[in-house]
Amino acid sequence: MPVRRKFIREVVERLLDENAIKQAPVPAERIAKRLKIEVKFEEAEDDLSGFLFRDPTTKQAIIGVNASHHENRKRFTLAHELGHFILHEGQTVHIDENPKRLPFRINLRDEESAKGSDDDEKEANLFAAELLMPAKFLERDLKGKDIDLLEEGQLNYLIRGFLSQILVSDIMNQKFYSVSRDETIENASVLMVKKKVNHLPVVSEDGKLEGIVTSWDITKAVACKITELDEIITRDVKYVREGEKIETASSIMEKHSISALPVLDSENRIIGMVTSESISALIGRFS
Repeated sequence: MPVRRKFIREVVERLLDENAIKQAPVPAERIAKRLKIEVKFEEAEDDLSGFLFRDPTTKQAIIGVNASHHENRKRFTLAHELGHFILHEGQTVHIDENPKRLPFRINLRDEESAKGSDDDEKEANLFAAELLMPAKFLERDLKGKDIDLLEEGQLNYLIRGFLSQILVSDIMNQKFYSVSRDETIENASVLMVKKKVNHLPVVSEDGKLEGIVTSWDITKAVACKITELDEIITRDVKYVREGEKIETASSIMEKHSISALPVLDSENRIIGMVTSESISALIGRFS
């Protein structure tokens, strides 16, 4: 069965109207409670994000969310399970051996289901995205604005309203290309053209960030007949950590008029890149 995109958007819009929600961020927990769903936050193994439990006898519904996860992940899990509650019947699970007892209905969100490999999971993921980032709110706030630009704080405004809980780790590109400081400018330029990138982090042998070069740096070097990369490296590099919010990343880029940031781990090793294009693309998916 194909994913019911139009139907899910209509369900979400009706849900927002019924709960008189006119702007982001959308209070998913409040919506769940108005639907008589008990929401519980309990610590669990890391590979279990949450579950939806339904008892057909008592009509009781419980959404469980792994309390040990980051706020962003908990918020998405809650919205995901809410999607299952509204859209799907759930799996049959027999809790005990009593043949007279009706089976429970349950949906589990674990590492496997998080991949969205079956239609129910895809629909629950789409529901969560539509609920947390409503298309009609985005359409209203994007009207007359160019989301490809970081002018006048437009992108940060949208992030604060719709994506305040999304982390750098959620959108960073882990497949990035880098060079060493003893690389030639010619080789660096070939890599940029071949891989279609505008930024190359300069890293040491142990993966630690030493600097960055951009396509503009390369252009200037060629014009000035500079051949060694080490002469054009920017060493005062702005960066973010994977656990920081994308609002932080966007603010840094806006403040320093740059369009990309390396993402570092706790030992200052580069583990990814986040760009203004990736943030704009995230917003554009729902506009």
